This record gives sequence, structure tokens and C-alpha cells, in this order.
Amino acid sequence: MPTFLIFKQSREVTRIRGANPAQLSTAVQKLAAEASGDSSTSAGFGESSISSSGAWLGASLPRGYTDVSDQVDVKCLDFLNVDSDFGNARTVFEPSAPGKAAKEKKDDRIESDTDEQLMMFIPFQATLKVHTLHITSLPSQSDDDDEEAPMRPKTIQLYTNRSHVLGFDEAEDMP
Repeated sequence: MPTFLIFKQSREVTRIRGANPAQLSTAVQKLAAEASGDSSTSAGFGESSISSSGAWLGASLPRGYTDVSDQVDVKCLDFLNVDSDFGNARTVFEPSAPGKAAKEKKDDRIESDTDEQLMMFIPFQATLKVHTLHITSLPSQSDDDDEEAPMRPKTIQLYTNRSHVLGFDEAEDMP
């Protein structure tokens, strides 16, 4: 007797025993809806751009991985060269989608105040193995031609497993 198994993140989510066309059709429709991003019909297998904590995610997560933004020790976030006219360190982990804060007259981005360098110290509350780092940068919505568009990062350097904030001179001397 044929048995159809559907797995999600290495776990079995559906088992269909026998050649049951109605159940198979329903399962295929749920998978197709999930693949196309229609969260209203994919509730049975469920993965969307909303994390388990209800926060906005810019892209879907790699298979088998979860969002660890809730593991960031927000009280100890520290940035060097951040411009106080824009958002602060907590802005980076805001749960709302970028661009929505602009409607509320609240800045939802960070920028360097002196040059093109910005140093971020992001401590976690637990030991983690980070697979993906997602950085979002939306195009400027300004109508003013004389206003300078925000600069996007061209190079990102990661200094992992540090217990303190690095200075720019110290970071330049490290591989």
C-alpha cells in the first residue's frame, strides 16, 4: 500500500496512507500555496515572512533554521559612529517592516555620523550558530533631488566571539 510522507524542517508533518486522491490533492494544494507565499491557504504547513515572535522578516529563512532576533541582548547593543539624528541601536531589531516608520515620522534606519564606517556590537543571550545575516536597505523615498541618498554597505566584516566592543583601530589589525 503506498504511503506519502510530507516533511517540514526535517519533521514529518503529514502522512497519507493509501491511494487517496482527495487527501493527496489537498496536500499538494497546501504545498503549492506555501511555495507561492499565500499564507491564507498554507496554514497546514505554515512558514511565512512572520517569525514565531510575530516580527517582520525580510526574507524566508533557510530550511531548518529559525529567526534568533529574540536572542539578541538588546540592552547591551552598542554602535560606534552612529548618527543620533537617525535611529539608534535598537532600530536594527525593530519588529515592524522598514518604511512603515516613515509614515509615523519616525526614523527606521541607522547611519554613520562621521565617515563610511559603522561598528555594531550585537551580543546574544545564548550560544548560537548563526547561518544567515539579513540586512535590509530600502531605496530612498525622498522627492528632493538635493537630499543625498543613504549609502549602502559595500563591505561587511564580521568579528565573532568577542566579549567587548572593538574599536576601529583594533578591528583593522584583526583578520
